Amino acid sequence: MENIIDNIDNQIESPSKGVARLVKIAEFPNYMINTNAEIFRIKVILIPIAKMFTAGNSCTSQYLNLYRNSKMYRVTVKRLMKDTFGDLISGEGKYIIHKDGDPCNCALDNLYRSNRYKHH
Repeated sequence: MENIIDNIDNQIESPSKGVARLVKIAEFPNYMINTNAEIFRIKVILIPIAKMFTAGNSCTSQYLNLYRNSKMYRVTVKRLMKDTFGDLISGEGKYIIHKDGDPCNCALDNLYRSNRYKHH
């Protein structure tokens, strides 16, 4: 029997921002991420992950806890976006930068590549 998750048509109605491309996270096979930086846990249905954390009192980075083989991993949303949609991020360079300067806005259309690191 085919896995319905493996055959998703690359688009899903996002809970907050309309239609977005949805992809399985290779390193965490029980999770998916969309181009709006929303992460979903795969069960029988896709369950949005609402609990994300920020570093410090202001949002300097956004991270969450994902599980693989009963072990917890703390990962940043920006890293998940880079690892999953890296080929779709515009520009060239090794650093991923937020266009609007907001490190909590990890949507694909807000990220670009640069050779210069910019700390906001």
